[in-house]
Amino acid sequence: MTRYLVTPAAGFIGSHFVRDLLGPAGPPAVEVTVLDALTYAGDPTGLAPVLGDPRLRFVQGDITDAALVDRSKEAPVRPDSLVLDRGAPGAVHNVVGGTRLTNRELTGLLLHACGAGWDAVRPVEDRKGHDRRYGVDDSKPRRLGHRARVPFEQGLAETVDRYRRLIEHPARRK
Repeated sequence: MTRYLVTPAAGFIGSHFVRDLLGPAGPPAVEVTVLDALTYAGDPTGLAPVLGDPRLRFVQGDITDAALVDRSKEAPVRPDSLVLDRGAPGAVHNVVGGTRLTNRELTGLLLHACGAGWDAVRPVEDRKGHDRRYGVDDSKPRRLGHRARVPFEQGLAETVDRYRRLIEHPARRK
């Protein structure tokens, strides 16, 4: 049995990671404990698809609470993870699927996802060494076995929607 302690787990990356672990493409025989304080960045709706899974245990709390973390580790789950095992410390893993877009194309996709028009864009002078196109290197996550599961445009729209909901989260209004 592989056991994971994921914290924070109700944010954008954590919730995707937990859903992947418990999903059909996840490792066999897995148990997951998630620990999250559910602050402005935490949104448990990201975990909704797996909240009823018997292999998942949700703990609301702060990772700075050492006693709570110890109890979470002593529960049936301890913190070991493919990410920790396979990822390089301090490395950036760009998970964009190798999508190549011009700056204008990407701006158009973002505007569309935000429900805004080109009138929201404020042109600026080109800077020295201006890049007209970005090709983000996704070789590191591919070496770890990552494959894009949705088209770039869909993932971008879902990311924008996620941040829109975070901005509207009640904890942010305090």
